Amino acid sequence: MRSFKVMLAAMLMGSVAPIMAQTSEVVAIADAATTSVEGTISGEDYIDYVVSAKAGQVLSAGLTSVDKSVNFNVLPPQGDEALFTGSIYGTDYVGRIPEDGDYTIRVYQMGAAASEGLDNDFTLELGLDVESLPEQEDAIVEGTDYNATGTLPCTFEANPDAPECTFGVRRAGDGAASVFVTTPNGFVRQLDFAADGKVTAPGSDAPIEAVVQGEDTVVNINKGEEVYRVKDIIVLGD
Repeated sequence: MRSFKVMLAAMLMGSVAPIMAQTSEVVAIADAATTSVEGTISGEDYIDYVVSAKAGQVLSAGLTSVDKSVNFNVLPPQGDEALFTGSIYGTDYVGRIPEDGDYTIRVYQMGAAASEGLDNDFTLELGLDVESLPEQEDAIVEGTDYNATGTLPCTFEANPDAPECTFGVRRAGDGAASVFVTTPNGFVRQLDFAADGKVTAPGSDAPIEAVVQGEDTVVNINKGEEVYRVKDIIVLGD
């Protein structure tokens, strides 16, 4: 049975050379399990949780804090370009690990909380293989939790040349469904379609607009930062 380790390292943002870890905590949990870590973030400091995971596993992270200035990013092994940016996408992340390695969940503050040196408590829920995602290659409905899988057009402000995104859909009937879209960097965006046509994105506080264009619904999140074109047949079925 595989497990993953979470190492806590508090570091000071903005310093010329990063300081060594002020504190560290190692938590090993089995597959298909979660662990909860609590902390306090201060000013412009940030806290790194380093997760060791295998390619193909599904990593999930959810942040809870009374102050919305607290966010987190997900960074790849030995990389500084975030796979997920919480200040854009929200407080929940689910993504398939593309390669073996140590992935960093970095908790930080923005705005006045950071510049004024304020302290805020937070809880971070980390999971490994507790969420199901659509297969990224040769998707087959049999053996998945989805009524259908496939690809759909998607564009991103930060990556305008992104290819199509893969998806899996769970239909609830009467026009209601949840579409789970996997972006090229592994982040999974959930789009919930209500029976009355309303579309929401759980875990995101960004504004969302859904416009019907023929047999498609174009979902625009945060004024063009994420755009998804979802065909009616995906939501309604044949």
